[in-house]
Amino acid sequence: MLRKHTAKPKWPENAMAGYVDMTATGSMDAITQDQIQAYNVIIFAFAAGDGTVDSSQMKAAQNLRTLEADGTLNLISFGGAGEAVQLTDDTIDNLISVVETYDLDGIDLDIEDGAITEDQFNTFASKLSAQIKDSYLLTAAPILAGTSTAPTLNIPSGVSLEQSFANDYFDAILVQAYNSGTSFAYPLPSDPSQLVNETSPDIIAAAYNALQQNGGINSNSLIAIGIPANAGGAPSASNLWNVNPYTAATPQIGQNIAEIKAGDYSIDPSQFGGMMAWSLNTDAMPSAYPPASGYENGPAGYFAANVAPFATGQAAAKAAE
Repeated sequence: MLRKHTAKPKWPENAMAGYVDMTATGSMDAITQDQIQAYNVIIFAFAAGDGTVDSSQMKAAQNLRTLEADGTLNLISFGGAGEAVQLTDDTIDNLISVVETYDLDGIDLDIEDGAITEDQFNTFASKLSAQIKDSYLLTAAPILAGTSTAPTLNIPSGVSLEQSFANDYFDAILVQAYNSGTSFAYPLPSDPSQLVNETSPDIIAAAYNALQQNGGINSNSLIAIGIPANAGGAPSASNLWNVNPYTAATPQIGQNIAEIKAGDYSIDPSQFGGMMAWSLNTDAMPSAYPPASGYENGPAGYFAANVAPFATGQAAAKAAE
């Protein structure tokens, strides 16, 4: 049901955030109520490069919101792959107008424009944060980069955003652990002599631990780890679902989340912001998102039913029954 925004919401303690690609209307229409209700944060993608939105897309988004569980948070994402963005005061005004017009809970910066510099991003994030900090959530969705001992969060073009993430701008950082490539690897918390990359579900604990300890991220920003909803969600070599059978990844994902939450292997869980998935569309209509050769998508709704509960705590609750 729709929920009237009254004050700045709190990021969920057991967050499962998921993106909805509003431009993919066929797969968006296939998203079911069961899938929607597996998430407690839904992010609608994407606002245009000037911060405005397509009214027909937002109408469809509003229809999806009627299927949500009570208390679900909704954000609008700005940017996306291939989108040239305008980091101006007018864009900030447009984004805030979208949030207010559609009664949303915040703004997500998924800026992937290779022409953007670190200083431009930092100035934009600083101004946006200052204007919405007391009223709305602000998140960002960078990719993993850096070295095993000095991880960074970047725009896909390679621009580091260290300056911004060291500041108290973001309520949560939704780390894309599926777009960086296999050359970026981080120590496995249970055995730091081993390095793991995005082809392994162990990237969840490894990336979180590396970023929390050595990423220079402001302590007020939660760190959520993002993974694709299935192999077709990121059809490249850098994808934790590229295993056979695909079901083998599922328990390992749950184990990684449990290790972080429990603080195993000296992990500090204090900044853990849960999980993120790209996207509800790929989970709803896996046939429209073919994976890399040799790999297989799960059936429709597999992620929502079998993976999301690890993040929200529903899986642990069911196990205890």
